[in-house]
Amino acid sequence: MPATPASDSTTEIKKVLVVPDDATIPDCGFTFTASVPQEDIAGTATTLPVKKGLTHGKIKWSVVPVTNNTFGTASSGTVGASLNVPYAANVVTSSLVDTDIGATTTVETADNVVIMKGETGNYYAVKEFQLDFSDIVFTEPGVYRYILTETDQTDKSNVGITVEGEDTRTLDVYVEDASYYTRTGEDGNYTYELHPTLRISKYILYTGTVTDAPEKKETASAGETPTEKFEDGSTRTGEYGFDNTAEAVSASKSVGFKNIYDTNSIRIEKQVTGNQGSRDQYFKFTLKSATTDIPDEAMFFINTAQTSLSTTLAGTAVPNDSTKYTSDVITAANTNSDKKGTYKGVADVTYFTGAQLKAGFDIYLQHDQYITIEGLPKGIEYTVSEDFEDYTAELASTGVDKTTGGSVASPDEDTTDMSLSTAGSVGTTEDTYMQGDAELVFTNKKQGVIPTGIVLSAAAPVVIGVSVIGGIVYLSLRRRREDEE
Repeated sequence: MPATPASDSTTEIKKVLVVPDDATIPDCGFTFTASVPQEDIAGTATTLPVKKGLTHGKIKWSVVPVTNNTFGTASSGTVGASLNVPYAANVVTSSLVDTDIGATTTVETADNVVIMKGETGNYYAVKEFQLDFSDIVFTEPGVYRYILTETDQTDKSNVGITVEGEDTRTLDVYVEDASYYTRTGEDGNYTYELHPTLRISKYILYTGTVTDAPEKKETASAGETPTEKFEDGSTRTGEYGFDNTAEAVSASKSVGFKNIYDTNSIRIEKQVTGNQGSRDQYFKFTLKSATTDIPDEAMFFINTAQTSLSTTLAGTAVPNDSTKYTSDVITAANTNSDKKGTYKGVADVTYFTGAQLKAGFDIYLQHDQYITIEGLPKGIEYTVSEDFEDYTAELASTGVDKTTGGSVASPDEDTTDMSLSTAGSVGTTEDTYMQGDAELVFTNKKQGVIPTGIVLSAAAPVVIGVSVIGGIVYLSLRRRREDEE
């Protein structure tokens, strides 16, 4: 009894990426594969038998297209045992602080992604892919089980992204008897022909790899005869004891796969102290990451509410005489040569790319200025260096992440306090595993030395000189008198 390629031959699976409100959609990707369990599960008086899925290599996969933030209709798909679902680096153009993200919300490039409001502090970048079973020939009614597994797409970087819960889902395909009769003849002389047919009646997706069988909720007598009549006079057979309402009650239902994109921010602040320190002097900072997995296309925006560089970001820097850098150099660096985009509903916000972060980019700060860069993936390595010139440099780490020493494989080793190492006039601090928001305060001190001891005024040498001359004259006159006497 072959299954008919009816509308029930397809099912859709959601792919949800949770993105913080202060981050852009990362350039990343996921691969989904289908497999079948090792063994069938026998039925009992209270459970249905479960069969291993058939010919999973004939499943047709496709990504569901998106128009105006709404999922459309997928194409027939491509036959195979897996599917890549990539995300392109995107900036959501709507303000994510709004409670209502409607159909007008879009992303800057067409990426077949729907943007939805998430929980407090994040939004959802949702994709949908379709599995088409129309090429699979089922021969008996029953529950056929498939296992779907998510892995990182090999040609994409998923730094900072983790799967929520398990990376597998169990898909039960319910195939039922849909046989029907057709009638030919007239005047009571009828001939009935049975058309044995199967059809897929429903799908249930469970979280993880399920080993339990569906528990029966309804019963029907085996050998039930066809009694349902259709408008054309044909009739449909019963379900022959198959209960398509049965479910694996001990398992949790799911609509798809969910991943968390975890990001952090870094704030760099400049302080100048000492009676010889110049408060108007610009100092150069370089932010760099050695994490090669950061996508070149990634975008890391400046938080305009937590940055004091409104003047230099909006216009031309005016360095003082103590600054050794030109106005053009400072302005180009702090405005990032006009790399700007709409971020969290604000237009013309400066951002830096992943390629720039890996190569290292410069920022110039004066006393009491600070800059906050957001959306950096959790777990990356980074360094911040400052050319403190002829000052004495100090570092204070005041953020959530004050330590270093860990790695993606061993995050618990991130226990060493961050410090400043110097080479010549350059001071550098490093965090090998970014696990929280960082706040780094660089203080440069220049103190002049004031002489101590006896202080003589400019008139003192004159007084001393006059006294000496007076003494000489007095002695000369006295000797002369003695000689005359």
